[in-house]
Amino acid sequence: ESASVCPVGALVSRHFKYSANAWELQKIPSACSHCSVGCAIDYEVKKNKIYRVGNDAEFATLCGAGRYGFDFANRCESKDKEAFDNALKAFKEAKTILFSSTITNEEALILQKIKEKTGAKLVSPQAKAYQEFMQSYAQITSKSLYNGTLEDIKNSSVVVVFGSAIAKDAPVVKYHINMASKHNRARVAYMHPIEDNSISNIVTQFIKYEVGSEEGVAALLAHTLIKDKKLTKTISKFINDLDIGYLSAESNVGEEELELLKKSMDKKQGYSLIVGSDLYTHPRAKEIAKLIALLELYGDFKVICVPPTTNALGVSLICDLDSEIESPTVGYNMDGDFVLSSVGDGNLDIPALNQQEGTITTLDKRVVPLNVAQPYNGYVLNDIANALGIVAQYTI
Repeated sequence: ESASVCPVGALVSRHFKYSANAWELQKIPSACSHCSVGCAIDYEVKKNKIYRVGNDAEFATLCGAGRYGFDFANRCESKDKEAFDNALKAFKEAKTILFSSTITNEEALILQKIKEKTGAKLVSPQAKAYQEFMQSYAQITSKSLYNGTLEDIKNSSVVVVFGSAIAKDAPVVKYHINMASKHNRARVAYMHPIEDNSISNIVTQFIKYEVGSEEGVAALLAHTLIKDKKLTKTISKFINDLDIGYLSAESNVGEEELELLKKSMDKKQGYSLIVGSDLYTHPRAKEIAKLIALLELYGDFKVICVPPTTNALGVSLICDLDSEIESPTVGYNMDGDFVLSSVGDGNLDIPALNQQEGTITTLDKRVVPLNVAQPYNGYVLNDIANALGIVAQYTI
């Protein structure tokens, strides 16, 4: 961070020292693809090599992955016609297309069109879990997405983190929690089965619960924080009928812990609730989503449902996803009978995210652009789509 704000470039990273002159580097604006925050970055390139990653410190910070994890391009040098023909055959025969949601919106749309063309199932486990969670969430709020943003976290006086090891899942979200703590003296409640020492300096209350008891914890949280609000008759009856003693005993969360959280919110304004992937993959995820949505609707919380991967939010909004897998399968950056891989270890090479012009949808519900920072000379998904009769000149 010191290097990013140095006005004369005297402070530089050790790996960059003596490697290139700063004025020789071309800055290519893009977005970080390591998590769902999609921070604005500049790839600094000379002769088709990335030397470092920069950022505008007045606009966005960067975590270690964003700043140093830039060497992930696919070094494909030429088009393998035989591999492409095999890929085309595999797509025509495939009953299921498995894919990672660390892809662009454009790739997701092409895969959706291939599904519609061939009748294959489209499976992305993490994006599917997130999609179903948000669909259940929307049944309560009548909105397709959550209401919170990173700016809301920064401006909050109370922040609750539930079901996420946030320092690892989305480091820049943790950075905004830290800003709320330092600037607003925010109360930070961290609810998780495992205490995270890396954020212990900003956590004011750690609430430990039993693994798998997330539904009970969500119910306790809703009961504590909205029971005194003006509710509909149906929701009021549901809240009042909860067996709080049983839920507390099974989840190992004391009623006094939640009352302390509620008391800490008195006379404070601006509440944020951050939930993560532990909830999306829970067997009772749909019920948990509805309980969390009640806190947005009646508890005055700005809720942020952190997408589990780079573009899980975009994929969940674009694709009609399936759950069941039938063979034969095609894997797009996932294991399958035929694998297309951006790291060069599959049956056909495809470009990495720093080799594509496209977009991703971030945690802040923004569509942000990616630009080409590294050369790529192989086939792309659009070539396969064209060969299957889904004709478009460009992926973008």
